[in-house]
Amino acid sequence: MSGTSRSKGTLRDSEKDAGGLLQVSMGRALKFDIFSGSVDKNAFWLERVEGLEKAKRRMEEIATKQPERYFLFCDFSHGRSSDRRVV
Repeated sequence: MSGTSRSKGTLRDSEKDAGGLLQVSMGRALKFDIFSGSVDKNAFWLERVEGLEKAKRRMEEIATKQPERYFLFCDFSHGRSSDRRVV
């Protein structure tokens, strides 16, 4: 994620920031953690959702009830590496 701040509702930009890493082989659905706050400080974990589309929908549902900044985090490692990304 770049150092610039973004306004709410830029989930499509988040997909671009992932650099195509959301394509997963072996048909596994990725799990995404939803956080409120800022990526670099005061992040607060809310819940984990399976699949990017479900995670985006859930994050928007949460934002409708409690407007603030949210982000998704996905651990791409699957036990093989330490590649972790904020989406």
